[in-house]
Amino acid sequence: MENRGPLLTLLVVAALAAVVLGINMSREATPASAPGPATLSAAPTTTTTTTTTTKAPFEEMYVGKVDTGAAIAVAVKNEKAVAYLCDGQQVESWLEGTLQESTLSLKAKNGDELTGTIQGDQLSGTVIKHGFTAANVDPPAGLFRASAGVLDRVGWIVEKDGTVTGLRLKDGAVQQAPAFSPDKVTIDGKDVPVERVAP
Repeated sequence: MENRGPLLTLLVVAALAAVVLGINMSREATPASAPGPATLSAAPTTTTTTTTTTKAPFEEMYVGKVDTGAAIAVAVKNEKAVAYLCDGQQVESWLEGTLQESTLSLKAKNGDELTGTIQGDQLSGTVIKHGFTAANVDPPAGLFRASAGVLDRVGWIVEKDGTVTGLRLKDGAVQQAPAFSPDKVTIDGKDVPVERVAP
C-alpha cells in the first residue's frame, strides 16, 4: 500500500494557499469608499447693536431779580433762550441766545448781554454788567408779551407771588404797560392777545 500522507498534506496546503490568495485579490478589487461631500459649517453671525442717545426735552422758566432791583425772566427751551429785563419805569431789554450744557449766553439787538449758569432749579449770572439770580417757576408765573403792531410791543414779568412788572415800547419810546391779563389786554381800545413766552 502506498503512503498517501505527504500527498494529502500537500493538497491541503495548496487549497489553503488558494483560498488566502482569493481573499487578498477580492480585497484589492474592492474600491475604497469615496469620501463623502464636505460639510460646510455656517459662519458665526455677529449682531451689532447701535444705541442712539437722545437728549430729553428741556423747557423751563426762571424769574428773579437783578441787583438794581429790576425784574428778570428767562425762558429756556432745549438749546434756545429768551430773556426780558424790566424795571417797570424806564429800563427794558429783550435778549435772545443759546443754552450750551448749563451755560446761557444771550444778547439784545442794542448790544446788551446776559450770561448765566443753571444749577438745579436756580439760575444766576450777569445782565448788562449787573448780577442777578432767578428761580424756576411754574404758571401762572413767567414771562409774557403782546404785540399791537410792528413797533408796538408789551412785556410783563409775573413773579411767583403774583407781582407784575412790565413796560410798553411803542415806536422806540417806553410807556407804562397796560394792566396784565394772561389771555388778552386792551391796547388803544383794541383787544390784543397775550402769549406766554417760549423760545
